[in-house]
Amino acid sequence: MTNALIKGLENGIIGGADIDFFENEQEVIYIDHNYNAIKNRDLLILKAYLIVIVTPHADFYTDQVSYDMVHCSLESLKE
Repeated sequence: MTNALIKGLENGIIGGADIDFFENEQEVIYIDHNYNAIKNRDLLILKAYLIVIVTPHADFYTDQVSYDMVHCSLESLKE
């Protein structure tokens, strides 16, 4: 899937992307890269495009979702 996205960007078929997940992200995202280079070719290619935004896989961290999680947990405890 990531390769298809890269090909689409390279060929001008895709005009931009905002992603928070890509294959094999566990090899990159959960590692401290302060003292070593990122070796994931796909991520480096995607980040090189100004029309691509790469964010951490945390799209559910919103005020509403946080409220709902706490509310549901408390309701479950109450019942």
